[in-house]
Amino acid sequence: MFDMTNRLIVGTQWGDEGKGRIVDIFCGNVPTLGIRYQGGPNAGHTLYRKGVKIVVRQLPTSCITEGNVSIIGNGCVIDPCSLLEEISKVRSEGIELSPNNVLISENVHIITPYHIARDMLDQNVKFGTTGKGIGPCYESKYRRVGLRIKDVADKLLVQDEIETRLEVTDDERNYVKDNLSWEKFRVSILTLLNYIKDIRPIIMKAHHSGNWDIVFEGAQAYGLDIDHGDYPYISTSSNTIGGAFTGTGVYLPIDFRMGVLKPYSTRVGEGPFEVGDIFPFDEELRQEGQEFGATTGRPRKCGWLDCGQIKNAIMANGINVLALTKLDVLSGFPYVGMCLGYNGKDPVIKTMEGWDEDISGIRSFDDLPESCRAFVESIESHIGIPIKLVSVGPNKEDLILRSQES
Repeated sequence: MFDMTNRLIVGTQWGDEGKGRIVDIFCGNVPTLGIRYQGGPNAGHTLYRKGVKIVVRQLPTSCITEGNVSIIGNGCVIDPCSLLEEISKVRSEGIELSPNNVLISENVHIITPYHIARDMLDQNVKFGTTGKGIGPCYESKYRRVGLRIKDVADKLLVQDEIETRLEVTDDERNYVKDNLSWEKFRVSILTLLNYIKDIRPIIMKAHHSGNWDIVFEGAQAYGLDIDHGDYPYISTSSNTIGGAFTGTGVYLPIDFRMGVLKPYSTRVGEGPFEVGDIFPFDEELRQEGQEFGATTGRPRKCGWLDCGQIKNAIMANGINVLALTKLDVLSGFPYVGMCLGYNGKDPVIKTMEGWDEDISGIRSFDDLPESCRAFVESIESHIGIPIKLVSVGPNKEDLILRSQES
């Protein structure tokens, strides 16, 4: 009915699949409306523009391409101080960001200094928290005592009132006094008021105009989804396709639903990770793939690709196409493998011959080493969804498009 294309791009593992670079590819057709619909400032995407590394945490990936409009949806929570710092850092790379092309939903919840204090004092390390106040902010949201950015616009930015509303303890109050700045928070959030909008009519107008591509960008991944992940070792938002609708307040038909995966698994923080318990190349793969958190620098646990997890992500999101990233990282390993299922809690691993060649310069699937092609085709066969994009290097152009499949 409409000429434009609506796309969903989500992670199928535990995050860190390289979604940002894949999203960046689909935000290259200007104009694109890029929408981040959930998550907070712990979800970093590492991007490159003209050879310069840019890490975005709260801004949608679309923000680094001029001519696009980027939206932070109501399913997100934002830290006003770090978001303004992020906007300033992107601007320093010569990218124009303003209230004209960065829009924040008026229903976004705000991470206050007290949420950060609560996160830090809780010491909830068993869940792998990053201490950025995200979990406590979502908790306030669902307890119906949270602070939305439009509440600030209605002049509810009174410190004593917020302390009462959030039931701030003396320890939390003292932590903020000793470590954080209420005044910086206040000034930052008042500055962001220029960016707030009712995003729903804007999204629908773009959709009906037929002139815009719309890209819904998920943070984290299926394995960390609040409902479908490895509870309780999960994030605090809906990372899957349902979050795209609740996190924006609109429904659009999304015919292109892409899942992103690596040919191995990684996980940061705590939680079950059976595919890593028997993985023999943990440190080598971590160094070769630079498997450290983009935001925290935490080392990621490494393990075999879990085909069952990918199938579950496909079922939850209606994924109909896959992008395989970081295939080049496996070059030089004596063998590669994947988990086909479990015997009780023990992973059933299929191993295959590895390859030694540097594949980063290859642009045709047929030119890949035979054992490399066989590995990709075996993943495809076991998962049952076509792999359309294969990333073979860290640069945006290090990509193989498998256009022969429909």
